[in-house]
Amino acid sequence: MSAMSAVPRPRLNIYVHTPRLPERVRLAAARRGTSVSAYCEEAIQRQLVADGLLPGDAHAAAGALDRLRERRGPLGVSVAELIADGRRR
Repeated sequence: MSAMSAVPRPRLNIYVHTPRLPERVRLAAARRGTSVSAYCEEAIQRQLVADGLLPGDAHAAAGALDRLRERRGPLGVSVAELIADGRRR
């Protein structure tokens, strides 16, 4: 048993509505010299970063946090109170 197969990895199955999409994904992965799984994982991660669900870099993460704060509204507690509370703990 190889080291890679010893570690169970999560699996994601998807259905596509565009008949030629699987063929195009296989072609794109081959052009990059990577597996279809690796290609899809990278593409999904890029989209999650763009959607603000994964931090891509500090600037992208800060932007995602700002958007989340805008959606949630004010916390009702001042930052100074939060810091003081954190220091007491």
